[in-house]
Amino acid sequence: MNIDDFDYSLPSELIANKPAEPRDSCRLLVLDRNSGSKKIIEFSQIGKFLNNKNCLVMNDTKVFPARIYGKKTTGGVVEILLLRQRDQSRFDCIGRGRINPQAKISFSSNLSGIIESKSAEGEMLINFSLMGVELLQEIDAIGHTPLPPYIKPDQDEVKLREQYQTVYAKYQGSAAAPTAGLHFTSDLLNKLVDSGVELEYVTLHVGLGTFKPVTNEQISSKRLHTEPVFLSEE
Repeated sequence: MNIDDFDYSLPSELIANKPAEPRDSCRLLVLDRNSGSKKIIEFSQIGKFLNNKNCLVMNDTKVFPARIYGKKTTGGVVEILLLRQRDQSRFDCIGRGRINPQAKISFSSNLSGIIESKSAEGEMLINFSLMGVELLQEIDAIGHTPLPPYIKPDQDEVKLREQYQTVYAKYQGSAAAPTAGLHFTSDLLNKLVDSGVELEYVTLHVGLGTFKPVTNEQISSKRLHTEPVFLSEE
């Protein structure tokens, strides 16, 4: 396997900057594994391919407004993407802009942070001036929806937070949405249950692996980044 195998052209005119309305009116590619034939249907018709012998497993992670903007003491503007909470006041993160270890960044009149460490790959550990519930409330107040950089939305933050969340999101912790699940509506899920399809939920918090390009090291070791996953005893 070669890292160049992952390169592909993505024409800008084919990027959807807005989700389909309603969610389940988007397109779904159906592949017949026996014949190899393909067809495109509306996502709302997915029930035609599921029955009472099927179990559909959903990821009920919830996206939080993980993108925050701040200023260094030098006045330089930086962007921080929070990835995972380490403890009451510290988060793993990545950033845009020149950010050195021990840099102090001001995010609002209530919140600042210090970069405790930074790896050669650019992953950082930030220690905030607030902790616990107060910290999470401030991040919720000043944070922005962590959209991929190739998406250029014109919706406001309130609308983006609604659109970039599955209808069954429950446990907060993802720095990006589990995007396949965005196409389900509550009505569609109810129809699947009524037809006998079993729904089960696991929680996998989406993190750095969804943002960071694949490296030669990862290809040789055949290992990507880890992400926390929670399975109930049931």
